[in-house]
Amino acid sequence: MSRTGALRHKDYFRDARARVVVHREVRQVPTPQHRHEFYEIVIILAGTGEHVTGNYRHRVGAGDVLVIDPRRAHGYDATRGLHLVNVLVRKDLIPHLKRELGGLPGFHALFTLAAAGWQRDGYTNRLHLDAAGLRQAAEWADRIEEEASRGAEGAICWRKPA
Repeated sequence: MSRTGALRHKDYFRDARARVVVHREVRQVPTPQHRHEFYEIVIILAGTGEHVTGNYRHRVGAGDVLVIDPRRAHGYDATRGLHLVNVLVRKDLIPHLKRELGGLPGFHALFTLAAAGWQRDGYTNRLHLDAAGLRQAAEWADRIEEEASRGAEGAICWRKPA
């Protein structure tokens, strides 16, 4: 897989006030490695594939959660029915979240341990949600989208055109 440029903030955060955007991929196809100008929390809802970052490849499937730091290139390969929801988070929101939530083990697990762990080959201690946790995460993504559809201040969700 070749590396490509960064996915631009302006292409996903179409509302300048938005801090978080939900982006769904119903059938994620193999994608060359790329970077983002924002953080990406990936929740694998169904299917399987390989998450590729640098020279490392990790098998992913339903329930896996990845946090993609803007500095790290990543992509997907060998996808089979890979359905995921991406929660895109502006970089400037992270320091605020750290102040508010940094003491919680979940914050540390997502933004510190998970980010560092994917840099090792054979990484098996990844974040994984059980069926109930996966349903809850999917519901939260739905709620974020509902808020955006009601015009909540600063809310926006983006769906890939069919």
